[in-house]
Order: sequence, then structure tokens, then C-alpha cells
Amino acid sequence: MKIASQHAWKDNEYTPRHDWPGDTLVQWGGSGVVLGKNPYTTAFFEAFPDKSISTAGGFIRGEGATIEDAEASAFAKYTKQNECRHLWGREHYRNSGQLCRHCRAFRCDQVKEVVILGRHRKPLEWYHAYDLEMDSDSKYIRIMRLRAKLFGITELDASPPAPVSMEGSE
Repeated sequence: MKIASQHAWKDNEYTPRHDWPGDTLVQWGGSGVVLGKNPYTTAFFEAFPDKSISTAGGFIRGEGATIEDAEASAFAKYTKQNECRHLWGREHYRNSGQLCRHCRAFRCDQVKEVVILGRHRKPLEWYHAYDLEMDSDSKYIRIMRLRAKLFGITELDASPPAPVSMEGSE
């Protein structure tokens, strides 16, 4: 088990009670804020299981009255997820994330991202043309290059703006 580096100074009086396997990273806090419609504070314990030896999800969070209760909650979730015969499904995720339909474990990088066709089907604006010269393989630059290749680049309107008449403006 790996303990997050902030515990050298923060909440350092607590030590995990359970034997988290392999290189599972763990962190905790005595009063974390949970945002939402009805925000609240609670003790929490978070674990990021070692994917090489565990089938549990990539992130597990337990909450409770104390850090020890929160760890017990997180370890119960870990045990349930690790014993599950997962049936992964995208649910509402379009990125690479999936939820197990049995235990609700969450994992990323199980499948490729869903690409929405037509989202970039328009010519590249002339003022973005300089982006094509960047030596980068980022997703943004790849999309810009594809748009320029398939749909072209708009031209700069070189005609001067029409003069504004000042007559009768008094």
C-alpha cells in the first residue's frame, strides 16, 4: 500500500487499519466537503486500487463519522468490487469510463471514447490557421488539421469596412 504524501503532515495521526493490496494508493481526511444540492462535511477514506492485481474500480471512497469508519466503508466496497464478475457498460459516459452493472465499480480506459460525428464538420476559421503550424500531436491540433483538410479554411475578408457617415448625426 502507498500512502499519499500529504499525510506526512496532514491527518498523520491515523494509520490505515486494513491491508490494502499491492500499490494501492490511499488517502484520508477528518472533514472533507461533499458538494451537491445539499453539501455536507464528513470523514472520508479514498483508495485507488492497483490495477495489476485487483479487479476493483479505479477509485473507491468511503465516508463515515470517523476516518476509521470511512476506511471500513471503503474496504467493504473494495472487497465487493474485487469479488464481482464485472459486466462493464458505458451508461452515460462518452469518454473511456464505464460502470459495472453489478457492483457499480468505475473504470477508465476499458473502451475507446465515443466520437460524435458532425461536431467538427465545418471549415476552419482563417484565424486558427496558425495552429496548423504547431509541432504538436494534441487532440485539438489533430481536429484542426482534419477540419482544414476536409472542409478547407475560410478566407480573411480583405475588403475595408464601409465608411460610417457622420452627416445628420447631430
